[in-house]
Amino acid sequence: TGNNTKVTFLNSLVIIAAGKKINANPNTILEIKNSIIIGEDGGTWGGITANSNYQTGIGILIDKSVLLNADNAVSTDKLAELQITQSIIASANGQKALFMDRGQKFTVDNSLIVGYQSAVSTSRTQPNFISKITNNQFVDIKQVLEMANDNHTNLEIACNLFRGFNKGLVAQNTTLNDQGTATLSAGNVFYQPGTQQDYIN
Repeated sequence: TGNNTKVTFLNSLVIIAAGKKINANPNTILEIKNSIIIGEDGGTWGGITANSNYQTGIGILIDKSVLLNADNAVSTDKLAELQITQSIIASANGQKALFMDRGQKFTVDNSLIVGYQSAVSTSRTQPNFISKITNNQFVDIKQVLEMANDNHTNLEIACNLFRGFNKGLVAQNTTLNDQGTATLSAGNVFYQPGTQQDYIN
């Protein structure tokens, strides 16, 4: 998409050729509402990429939608705001479901993410923006939350189910705000039968 453009997929079925991407340039708003995006013939596709250069407001909105078999479902750079709500991001063997570099504010709520090496990965996130990872289910993910060199001073991680994973939350050189209190849990459930795994590192 070009600059100063708003593109909305509403009640749509979008079939993407193998290896192709949806690319949103700076000053572009991409909305996916009540839609399904899938690779051609059930194959993989490249996912959604966006560089917003900190344009104010929501750069990507995914609501009540399904992204199937994208190798890297959503990748962003300098995105001011991302919202994923009531959606499914699933792959048989994807790399990253959601990757954000140098982002500001994001919400991942009431969604299901299945079958990726990494579910939510952030790096160099800016401080003082209120972000949320809440009420989600992460199933069969190698490393669920991965954060590196971030300043997540207002990130809430609450009421999520982590099921079938190697590592739950890994934060390196990262500032995280408190999750829960001494008397009230943040409400996250880490479920992994058998040998104990790394839940929080």
